[in-house]
Amino acid sequence: MSLFSHTELEWVGFLGPIHIWQGMDDRLVPPSATEFVRRMVPGATVHKLLDEGHFSYFCFCDECHRQIFSTLFGTPQGPIDPVPDATPELEEETAAAHEEVADQEQETTGLA
Repeated sequence: MSLFSHTELEWVGFLGPIHIWQGMDDRLVPPSATEFVRRMVPGATVHKLLDEGHFSYFCFCDECHRQIFSTLFGTPQGPIDPVPDATPELEEETAAAHEEVADQEQETTGLA
């Protein structure tokens, strides 16, 4: 007997690449589990991260981030042109919108 129904066990329609990052010092998911998934999902790529744990790639591992981003998006092709800061214009628009709302509230309450 299975905990999952037959349809929950099927992986249907996903054609994209599957990447699994496994910290080799993971105390929650043993590396053997990742190997099992790799065998069960043909074409999955397993990335083994030495000296890393379960959540290391989220917080502490700069090399992990480089590896994940380069795998998903490719090698960086140079600096990105900075976007001009739109904060002053947004602040002006927000202030104008607040004034307009305040004026409308005064008109509806008869305090104008």
